[in-house]
Amino acid sequence: MKKLINLLPNISHKQKMFINMLIAQIGFLSLTMVMVLFKGDIKIAVTVNGIFAIIIAYLGWAAFNRVHEGIQVFNVKMKHLMDFSFMKINDIPEINYTHNDEIGWILEEFYKYESQFDSHRKEDMKVMGEIVLTLDKMSQGIYTCRVHSDSHNFMIRALRDTINKTLDTNAKNIKNLKNVAEQYANDDFRNKVTIDPKIKADMLAVMTSVNTLGEALSNGAKTNLTN
Repeated sequence: MKKLINLLPNISHKQKMFINMLIAQIGFLSLTMVMVLFKGDIKIAVTVNGIFAIIIAYLGWAAFNRVHEGIQVFNVKMKHLMDFSFMKINDIPEINYTHNDEIGWILEEFYKYESQFDSHRKEDMKVMGEIVLTLDKMSQGIYTCRVHSDSHNFMIRALRDTINKTLDTNAKNIKNLKNVAEQYANDDFRNKVTIDPKIKADMLAVMTSVNTLGEALSNGAKTNLTN
């Protein structure tokens, strides 16, 4: 069966159809010549006709098996790609298809997209790994880390940029609170925490409370001086 499938491996299906048509025409021409040369000998004519019929059938069956093999390979590759997409496998297995025909061309293009997909997937995983580590650091109160890896996936890139922007904002606010708190600890109540208009909820409450505390301490210090 392999020999049958590998018949004329480096020609396209279009070329094989042309060869079949050419062989059919040669068969009809040969049959006509036999009828003329042998004065209508039916046995010879049937024999010649049978030979060409077998040749055409053989080539047609070989072409069918080639198409069937290509479809099977494509289905297997598609299954591997879907399994890889849903993280059922970590890598896409290689399948060798050496025929230089239309299906081979399709699979060659498929391999290009497969390689590109694999590369992008690894980029995404690298970014997501850094995001996990960065968020873990942030949960410990460390705001100096950032996600540096990049991805072609615009959603992953947007997530990375949002997290980095959040870290920048939080680091700025924490530094602001820290500096003002240290000044208050040294009895310097002149400065206040700078509150960005975008800040809301708990962070706004904390900053406002620190400023209120500073005002209270400042007023207390002034009262003590006047007494």
